[in-house]
Amino acid sequence: MRTNKSSRLIVLVDDDEINMFICKKLLKIFDPDIETMEFLDSTTALEFVKSNNSKISLLLLDLNMPKLNGWQFLDKITMEDIGSDVVILSSSIDPNDFQKAKKEGKVKDYWSKPLTIDMLTKYFA
Repeated sequence: MRTNKSSRLIVLVDDDEINMFICKKLLKIFDPDIETMEFLDSTTALEFVKSNNSKISLLLLDLNMPKLNGWQFLDKITMEDIGSDVVILSSSIDPNDFQKAKKEGKVKDYWSKPLTIDMLTKYFA
């Protein structure tokens, strides 16, 4: 297990409400004790992450969002040296996105939507 089971906080950052709902439900099925914080607005999510970095086990981040996209979000948390693990959860199938994600130190994986129990099992194994 990558994190202490009793203290798992997963932050979801995605402007798609349906995907957010699916993720939240799957996370609760995977582990009912997981706490989630959901943000449809990436700028609000950034402020939360800055203030609660030490409590966050995983950040699931979409790439294509208004205001502050996923790459910009990553740049900001890198500049501020925020240490949360990040997994990109995106509908993008652009090979350039995959390659760019591999070069990002904070990005632990790149998952294509929708989130699945298998993805979570592999990550937390």
